[in-house]
Amino acid sequence: MAVASTYTPSSVHASVVSFSGYVIVTEATTADVGFSLPDTGGTAKVVGSFAGTDHGAKSTATIYSTMTSTQALAACATGSGLASLSLAAGVVTLS
Repeated sequence: MAVASTYTPSSVHASVVSFSGYVIVTEATTADVGFSLPDTGGTAKVVGSFAGTDHGAKSTATIYSTMTSTQALAACATGSGLASLSLAAGVVTLS
């Protein structure tokens, strides 16, 4: 999975962070389902501005949807499946 960002002014180059693997997580207050990147033993890499000296190897992201795990599972169980997942909140840390 890759996450891209752009910055102002345009002289600051866009950053793209790539992660291998993910872990399903649940937000404590709302019970909304999400994911944490990378998974245990996974990797992260940043290309562009803010890559750091290790090219983002310690970067992380945690993103939450607008659905609880029960709602997401019910949507997945339908004939058409879960077509999309709206994201509500999260944090991407480039380090």
